[in-house]
Amino acid sequence: MKKTILTLLMIASVIFGLNAQPFFVVHGTVNNLNGLPVSGHQVYIASDSLNYPPGWNYFNSVYTNQNGYFVDTVPFIAGTNMAFRIYTFDCIPALHDTIVFSGEQQGMIEFNICDQATPGCQAAFQAFTDSSGTHFTDYSVGNITQWSWNFGDPSAGTNNTSTLQNPTFNYNLPGVYMVCLIVSSADGLGCTSTWCDTITVGNIPGCQAAFQAYVNPGTEAYQFTDYSVGNISNWHWNFGDPASGVNNDATLQNPSHTFAAPGVYMVCLSISSGDSAGCNSTWCDYITVGNAQGCQAAFQAYPDSTGPLSYQFIDYSVGNISGWYWNFGDNTASYVQNPQHTYSEPGVYNVCLQIYSNDSSGCSSSWCDTIVIGNVPNCNSFFTYSVSQLTASFVGTTNGYIDPSFTWSFGDGTTGTGQNITHTYAATGYYIVTLTTTDNPSSGCSNTMTMQIYIGQQQGDIIWGQVSAGNTYADLAHVLLYAMSDSTNNFTLIDSTIVDSAGYYQFSGISNYVIFLKAELLPTSAYYGEYIPTYYDSAMYWSEATGIVVYQPNNQYNIGMLPAAGIAYTGNGEMNGTVTYGNGKGMAATGVEVILLDAAGNPLAYTYTDNTGWFSFANLGFDTYAVYVEMPGLTTTPAAATLDATNSTATMVFIVGENSVALSIDEKLPDGFKAVGQVFPNPSKGEAAIVINLDRTTDIELRVINFTGNTMSTGEITKPAGQHKIMLNTSQLSSGVYGLLITNTNGTGTMRKFIVVR
Repeated sequence: MKKTILTLLMIASVIFGLNAQPFFVVHGTVNNLNGLPVSGHQVYIASDSLNYPPGWNYFNSVYTNQNGYFVDTVPFIAGTNMAFRIYTFDCIPALHDTIVFSGEQQGMIEFNICDQATPGCQAAFQAFTDSSGTHFTDYSVGNITQWSWNFGDPSAGTNNTSTLQNPTFNYNLPGVYMVCLIVSSADGLGCTSTWCDTITVGNIPGCQAAFQAYVNPGTEAYQFTDYSVGNISNWHWNFGDPASGVNNDATLQNPSHTFAAPGVYMVCLSISSGDSAGCNSTWCDYITVGNAQGCQAAFQAYPDSTGPLSYQFIDYSVGNISGWYWNFGDNTASYVQNPQHTYSEPGVYNVCLQIYSNDSSGCSSSWCDTIVIGNVPNCNSFFTYSVSQLTASFVGTTNGYIDPSFTWSFGDGTTGTGQNITHTYAATGYYIVTLTTTDNPSSGCSNTMTMQIYIGQQQGDIIWGQVSAGNTYADLAHVLLYAMSDSTNNFTLIDSTIVDSAGYYQFSGISNYVIFLKAELLPTSAYYGEYIPTYYDSAMYWSEATGIVVYQPNNQYNIGMLPAAGIAYTGNGEMNGTVTYGNGKGMAATGVEVILLDAAGNPLAYTYTDNTGWFSFANLGFDTYAVYVEMPGLTTTPAAATLDATNSTATMVFIVGENSVALSIDEKLPDGFKAVGQVFPNPSKGEAAIVINLDRTTDIELRVINFTGNTMSTGEITKPAGQHKIMLNTSQLSSGVYGLLITNTNGTGTMRKFIVVR
């Protein structure tokens, strides 16, 4: 029988609201430079709280499937338009990234990368800080077997170093720290590489301007987002576009601007702080608008591992460039595109890069920037405190002072002096404490820091505890914080953290009335797979978990993870299926926990649905099993099946509704069909697929019909008994809603809906 390949065009962008939960979906493809899909490639999704909303951060990584497709279900705060950075690295390694917004309809993300990794290795990392510490994530490239970290905090003693791949470190004081990672590879080259970078921990006095720019979807306007740090009260933007007249300047924190013409523009942001330090800072950067002609010089500098005064300079110039000339500001120069340079002494240097192009335009351009090398003298101060009952102990710290003096105002009408001081308050409550530090006239250093503190036992401010796995603590685990907003069991994931080296976690600043905690081991844990994801207090299901009334805390809230019994004996049996969202969307429910139970309801194993909503428990002995889909706030109807030599595989489809997860049993499938999945990805682009499970060799007709019922294309295939993934591909369909009608030779069939947007 003739086989015809059908085509389905995937959607360019859609934001999904999953029931009442504040989530949306980011998805896209990763292709190599020849346009072929790159499978198993890691893509990162991140957002932080540098601006708004306060206290927010999100980080996750996903992998592309065999079609180069990736997807992530991303939480956000309802009613906001939050920026999320989607990025990945290629074989150089070079960074590829883009920005999506939670409140806007986004385009399909497409990355085109080199995928032929070169021998050797290159160290790289990123860091973010939350309530449980500073988390370091290794992004190194190569066949790496050893990691050596130095966190730049000698006061931590032996804890200042680590050999873990992705460690967590708690800094003793706020400050700017130089962190270094050394990696080594296990290949024949014996490669070693070092990467150092500065990180900022806590609230550091002063300010630093920074911003990014993105094109507003569907417009020609650029949206500028302020990422400056400090107590900032004034913003002044100059877009480098005098042709736009009075619109060339703005004083909003996050303005938008439409440039008069394509070109390369230097945009500058100047900020000033509202505190007594009177800090001022300016940040300028080039952006390319439209199809700009010519060239524009630009670069960035990063600390290099070869020494404390060494920097790596990276060329970010645009244009058809054939020559580079660097002046490092210390009477030395280089003609290399990306040079490394070591300065002879600390200081502030003006570095300039001059480029020229080899095309007919003969373009040349220069870019200069100042960089700070080493420990240049400056001065700042801050304080830390601890509270016991009504007594607070304060410790003042200064940097760059010669002979500092410390004057305190405790916020209750009393004052004191001294670097280390205690004060007993008359009553519990909030107080505004101010530390003023001054120096002798030779340095001119003076600074004031103000902080609001709480005295007494603050209800609901901190929730903490320890996660254990059997007779030991959990080595690597996530703790998820859910809020139940009302009596309808509307659960919302509001925060997550990673346990420290002793299994402890902590959340602070919680405003929701009732919360639920859930611990799950990370794949890198030594105990992964041996313990079921568990709620407080030792519950496998959310419906059996103990809720915590936030304003009546009774710390500590320990979570003892429940053991998974494991598969008693193996065989050829398999329990599998899909979890999809209802309402006709057919969208895969990714990352959903699925539990395998024995006939008595005891947990044997668990897994998570993949990017297509698919799950599988394979190599099972013939017995009776049940599958349970665990989604907080939703009731679940488990599905049971008995596997034997005649029926060795059970495939099921779970539909996620508004309040429940249930097995799809209403559909009457055509003869020969055991199960029919959903079209995925849906909405989709380029290539899509559908999984069909047959109980015998069957002739199948696939027919694509449009919204009015007209047939757009047909195809016929014959498949033997078993499970089959059928690829669908067409470039003839325009944007719209379509149905995929799947029938057998008797004419009985079933329909699957999908969306196409060109």
